[in-house]
Amino acid sequence: MTTTLLVDMGNSRLKWTLLQGGARGVLHSEPYSPDRVPDLLSKAWPPNPVPGRILIASVASGAINGVLRRWIEATWKVSPDFIQSEAQCLGVTNGYRQPERLGVDRWLALIAAYHHCRGPVGIVDAGTAVTIDLVDRLGIHQGGWILPGLALYPRCLRANTAIPDFGELAPTLTFGTGTAEAIANGGLAAVAGAIETAARIASTQETLRGIRWVLTGGDADRLASMISLDFEIIGELVMDGLNRIAELLVAKQ
Repeated sequence: MTTTLLVDMGNSRLKWTLLQGGARGVLHSEPYSPDRVPDLLSKAWPPNPVPGRILIASVASGAINGVLRRWIEATWKVSPDFIQSEAQCLGVTNGYRQPERLGVDRWLALIAAYHHCRGPVGIVDAGTAVTIDLVDRLGIHQGGWILPGLALYPRCLRANTAIPDFGELAPTLTFGTGTAEAIANGGLAAVAGAIETAARIASTQETLRGIRWVLTGGDADRLASMISLDFEIIGELVMDGLNRIAELLVAKQ
């Protein structure tokens, strides 16, 4: 029975799991820094057993993807498949004018969420960046927004202003009475406001009537308590989408 290694290479974390006989194993997740990727792989992935197939969804740089590919080929003598966004797949139509430019993490999340909800869906992925995407009842991606994530927002301000580094605080939807609070809370307000604005726009579109909202990513729990919408939190939408691609490839064999 062929074992498939599913890999989600994000902006700051490496996640992986094994798929065998249609069953997905334990999900592993580790933070990474670009200069330590080979060390992480050597510790995380033993040389045996060798996966029969490796599917990778990566939003990392070309250099990091090259390191990942070379390590896999040298260690396991297997050529990994890097999944790319397409114009259409599994009943979902990519809304980008240049479909391949849509981040593969967003693409896989769209596929997974649409099949999970079986109808119009709004997907909020709250990670290093926050993405908001809409898929209508026909499976057509309506486009989306990208914002700095809750941790990235204050760093963006500090990098482009003279505001000193006050450290990072857990944000709340209150008005800050100090600069650090004002920045952290402003970031949360910006993200929460964008999500609720997206919901208002969606409510005016016929093909999005009855839309369900799905929240995923590392800051999903924090955001869910701050937003008035009804959300379903799904932990690993990208991996769910990658799983569906793996099943599709098996069916085509």
